[in-house]
Amino acid sequence: MMAAGMEISVLSGGAAEPGLDLVAAAFQKETGHAVRIAYNMGAEGPRRMDAGDVFDVVVGGSRSLTGRLAGRVEAGAVNIGRVGLGVMVRPGAPMPDISSAEALKRALLEAECVLYTTGTSGVYIERMLGKLGIFEQVEAKTTRFPHGPELMDRVLAGTGREFAFLPVTFIQSRKAVKFVGPLPEEVQHYIEFMAVPTLQSRNKEAAWAFVRFCAGAGKPLLVANGIS
Repeated sequence: MMAAGMEISVLSGGAAEPGLDLVAAAFQKETGHAVRIAYNMGAEGPRRMDAGDVFDVVVGGSRSLTGRLAGRVEAGAVNIGRVGLGVMVRPGAPMPDISSAEALKRALLEAECVLYTTGTSGVYIERMLGKLGIFEQVEAKTTRFPHGPELMDRVLAGTGREFAFLPVTFIQSRKAVKFVGPLPEEVQHYIEFMAVPTLQSRNKEAAWAFVRFCAGAGKPLLVANGIS
């Protein structure tokens, strides 16, 4: 029988934050187990593990689990949903047309600055700009941020035609920014989120219980916050 009142340490990608915080609270209410979440699944996450930080569960993109985190997690990772990328602008700014890849391209060329992160979503945005054939044209007006909240603060402080990319979950969690919409499907990228205990987990039974909760009773909370 699983002991009550345990603490589970989770390392998660930032795009899952709005829904995962609610899932953690619901899990604690149901089981009595506290959940402590660190949102830094980029290169910083594996570095923390290398430095000795121990996490019971990882919630991250499928590529991360088979790439940077290979050999650190249990077999049998559970798919808990996916998050698409979207566009936001500051309040009061005109809404750019992003209804198609060609419209998105025009909007980016007309923007005064282009903003995205250095994380997983930003890596894809750079590839997309390359595929659209405009990476070099927008490079000079591009600023990259290590984390989503800093990027959104920059958007809110803007005075011109700032054009910013983030996972839809992040954008919808900050009501002050203006959500333009998801990327057009022809260039959309989805981050597939998987949950799995780590090999280092000290609370393996509770860790698996949390993983199953994310995919089961907690899933409606994820869906309501943009993780489909």
